[in-house]
Amino acid sequence: MFDHLQELEEIQAEVRRVIAMLRKNEQALKAEGFDVEEAIGEIQDQFVETVRTYLKLDRAHDDYLNACADMGDAEAAYFQSLCKGQDPIRN
Repeated sequence: MFDHLQELEEIQAEVRRVIAMLRKNEQALKAEGFDVEEAIGEIQDQFVETVRTYLKLDRAHDDYLNACADMGDAEAAYFQSLCKGQDPIRN
């Protein structure tokens, strides 16, 4: 399993920082016609999608490692069968 917890925590901290900045300047931004709530919602949705992407990456990495392990097991079994066929004492 990939350990992206640190990266996700850093991204989440940045999301919180940007949201806090938007909240702090909410009145001035609204006066300029900026929809603060919509922007915050989009930022939160993007963070959720980032987490989903990290989870998909983690699952794909686990699947890859499992496939590598299965291939290694198959190669070891094949090698053992070759060795068994070459061993005159076992034949």
